[in-house]
Amino acid sequence: MGIKKAIFLTVAGLFAIALSQFPEFQQQYKQRLGGTLDELNRQVAALDIRASDAGMERYDYIRHFLDNSDMVIQSEGQNLSNMLGRRVSVQKAIDEMDNARAHELLFTMLLRLDTATAQATLENYRPAIPVTVSGFVHALFGFVVGYLLIGYVSLLVPRRRVQSSWSGQDN
Repeated sequence: MGIKKAIFLTVAGLFAIALSQFPEFQQQYKQRLGGTLDELNRQVAALDIRASDAGMERYDYIRHFLDNSDMVIQSEGQNLSNMLGRRVSVQKAIDEMDNARAHELLFTMLLRLDTATAQATLENYRPAIPVTVSGFVHALFGFVVGYLLIGYVSLLVPRRRVQSSWSGQDN
């Protein structure tokens, strides 16, 4: 096997290994999002109880905060509103990942990526051996991307003819 082919296969193999880990990363990321959603649901349930105790519906309760002239109370209303928006966003991200096919999952996740959750997932990530169809699909995709990338890079590198010092022939 020539050195060029070995380099191509090595780079492609490394990309395959890296992308084969995506399903495991996605699973750990989704578990963290699920925990976030569970906590947001608990907070919204507590908000609903507070609103009910005040004789109001959830959105009327929040509007009461937002319409207040006291900036501290307005800020609390904005925080409550942001919490509801985050809950919707996290739920939508989970739903879309649940409904994505193996070949769509990477792009689906990237479209709704929660960077703070992804960073926390990456910091605590534990690799796994991919034994699923999704792992195989991502490994194959990684191999193809790596192979094409190294091919593209090799086209950009100027070719030089190297004179062998011992044979006097070109390699």
